[in-house]
Amino acid sequence: IIRRTPKWAPWATVVVGMFVSWSVVKIFTPEFVGSWFGMDELTRREAGEMRTMITIAAHLVFTAGFFCLSTLFYKEETDTHKETTAEFFKDVDTECVAEEGQDIVDRMQRAKLGTLVIYMAAGLTLMVLIPNPLWGRLLFLACAASVFAVGYGLKKSAKLDTQPSKVAATTTQ
Repeated sequence: IIRRTPKWAPWATVVVGMFVSWSVVKIFTPEFVGSWFGMDELTRREAGEMRTMITIAAHLVFTAGFFCLSTLFYKEETDTHKETTAEFFKDVDTECVAEEGQDIVDRMQRAKLGTLVIYMAAGLTLMVLIPNPLWGRLLFLACAASVFAVGYGLKKSAKLDTQPSKVAATTTQ
């Protein structure tokens, strides 16, 4: 995690990100970037996918790069938020321990979520009935199986019997 940035870095990064987004829309269009690679004509689908790739790449390089480089301008002696920042990262680094009885609530939530996800898998399985080639139907079935596996895992983890009171009672005897 980048911890030492000047206080202007977040807002300046937002402004740089807005400029990067604008430049992707107005200057670095898919047609313009495609011409670098000898692509004369792009289909509508290719243009849409290339626009997405250009946007992601531009933000990873320029926007994230700007934020990372802003650390070069950080001066600890002029940082008026040094104590607040240190306290924030101390809280981030502190382990979070659940309160007593929270485990039961978590189990109930996992069980309900697992049931919901299994129902979603059943709905996905019904999509096999849509007239598609065999590979398309098998793809729906594979997606449904993976969603079902997640739901089953959630339901199974909700039924694990590792309550601290029972474990403590058996270890004292």
